Amino acid sequence: MLPAMPSLRNTLFSAACLLIGFSGCALYDPPPNPQIKGLTDGILPSSQPLEIVFSEPVDPNTLRVLVVPYVVDAEGYLGDEDSDPTTSLNPLFTHDPGAGDTGGTGMLNADGTGFLITPSTKLPLGEKLAVLVEKGLSDFNGHSTLERTRLPFSYELKCDSGTASNLISSGAYFFLFNIDKPLPVQIQIFADMEIDQDTGEVLAQFTGADRNPDPNRCPFPCESTEVCRLLPQPECVIPSEKAGTVDEHTDFIVNPDPPTGYSFTVKGCVQDNGNGGAVLITEPTDLIVEQPPVEVTDLTITCTFELDDDGIFRCAGSSGSKDVKIGGKSAGAAVGSSNGRPIPPGEEPADLPSPPGDD
Repeated sequence: MLPAMPSLRNTLFSAACLLIGFSGCALYDPPPNPQIKGLTDGILPSSQPLEIVFSEPVDPNTLRVLVVPYVVDAEGYLGDEDSDPTTSLNPLFTHDPGAGDTGGTGMLNADGTGFLITPSTKLPLGEKLAVLVEKGLSDFNGHSTLERTRLPFSYELKCDSGTASNLISSGAYFFLFNIDKPLPVQIQIFADMEIDQDTGEVLAQFTGADRNPDPNRCPFPCESTEVCRLLPQPECVIPSEKAGTVDEHTDFIVNPDPPTGYSFTVKGCVQDNGNGGAVLITEPTDLIVEQPPVEVTDLTITCTFELDDDGIFRCAGSSGSKDVKIGGKSAGAAVGSSNGRPIPPGEEPADLPSPPGDD
């Protein structure tokens, strides 16, 4: 076996020692560096096994690994890192030298440079996940990591005839996108989605939803500055009041017309996730509102549909964008959650815009 090439960090450190005249400088020996094998731009092919590779052999007694949904709060903290006691990691797989494995099996190869994870349940396609390698990972010389290593990834979702889902079908849907940053805001969307049942390809028209402005819907009068919501119970609220759940779609009307309304076309893909559900992922698209002036660049949505106890395929996932401009000024990337459900037949808004080419 050829000797390992010195790292760039060691080379630069050696050069610095020579320049400042320290002949006795010792090379810095970093702790093992974990990476996900086969990862390209955060994406793994759906057929790729989940394997962590290390820059050098690791001490198996120091290797603690988790695979988790990659869900962070507005400050970027995971569920066990924030101050909220109600949040947790909800790991899909864990490996601990003392406690063993849960959610599958993990195997360190003979030379200690690769750790293969075989989940007992297929990991979801398209969803944002992360491998967490806990701090204290050490080589055999005692050089240890001082903090947790996050390795975000997603399994690739492709539209093709081999993995298309028939669990959800074309029709009207209602989505709530709760954005945590750069500003806490909720976006309500009606969607007319056309789904190719053979390939899973999605062509949809997303249209802004506003609270029904008719104040006389309530059994009591509302102020002129208020509107009436009927769910979860009749109440007079301000027009910007957030929806509590996607079941409140009947309290909203379609608003496609500028300057306050908008409607835009979205392309995406729906595929089986291998666990009895389906995943919707959209291609990056732009959302532009004239009043107030807001421009969302490269908006993407990931939402996993699962059947609930009432027989409804509801979805939950993430939403985000590359940049948000408010009044022409960049406020940074958007990070948030997504929830959705199909609208029952007969309850679809009559004036819901259709995607292009759908007569």
